[in-house]
Amino acid sequence: MSVPELPGSLPFPEGWRWLYEVPEAPDPPGLSPTGTLENDLPIALLSCNLIGADIRAEVGRLVTEHALYTLWFLEHGKRSRLGLQETVALMEYPSDRLLMVYRSWQNFTAVDRLDAPDETLRHHRQTTEATLLTTLQQAAAALRHVRENLPSTN
Repeated sequence: MSVPELPGSLPFPEGWRWLYEVPEAPDPPGLSPTGTLENDLPIALLSCNLIGADIRAEVGRLVTEHALYTLWFLEHGKRSRLGLQETVALMEYPSDRLLMVYRSWQNFTAVDRLDAPDETLRHHRQTTEATLLTTLQQAAAALRHVRENLPSTN
């Protein structure tokens, strides 16, 4: 059974059909200074005057963990004895974590568009802020966990 060609490219070898199923990371709307989620999301978060020092600290931690993950991947991850499918998953992993943070950020900023009594708005703001903080912490911890626990045998 042959694998179909992508327009303008060479056909994939047999057994590589799964590459058609790897979703492209979407570019979330509304973020634009650099055109990349890894840069624009922290800029948007840090530009918000409604977030506290705890969230700012977690944004910094996420930026640091993302950079360290990238360095680790370039040195160890892509040269490991993992198969191609696992390597692609490792390559996409940071984008998935950033998208989780982006969705949490969108929920946080959506409170501004609610038409509700002040007490309801305050409750929604506190809830979405706590969720954003937790999501940032989880994203940074997930990147660190992979980097520190995945064997990097070449």
